[in-house]
Amino acid sequence: MREKISNYIELTKPRITMLVLVTAYLGYYLGLRSQDNHMASVDSWIVLFYLLLGTWGTSASAAVLNQLIERRQDAEMMRTKNRPLVRGSIQWVPALVFGIILGACGFFFLYSFVNHITAWISASTIFLYIFVYTPSKRI
Repeated sequence: MREKISNYIELTKPRITMLVLVTAYLGYYLGLRSQDNHMASVDSWIVLFYLLLGTWGTSASAAVLNQLIERRQDAEMMRTKNRPLVRGSIQWVPALVFGIILGACGFFFLYSFVNHITAWISASTIFLYIFVYTPSKRI
């Protein structure tokens, strides 16, 4: 069970996702500073929590779906040949479901607790990453 959880965590590319969270936090903090709000209110912290949770979900979703699409190419590259989908540690259908759930939950948190624009930008980022960036790497 522990190994299975570890494989799913690996699918989310935690280091890259953490960097995305740092940029989301910095953007939020700088936005508040420009309004002379320095995270003094509880509401600011609640929004930050949901911003980070939603951003984590959408970023992790993009990472999972990207690996799902590229599993054949990943099998041929030294750097990526040990990823969970390539090794067969996780099958493609559960990975697809996992990626969709992460993206849907992330979108929900952003839409419901942060704002609609942030949610739609995040959803469009998943779309662009999966359907534009990923295929363009083969060109």
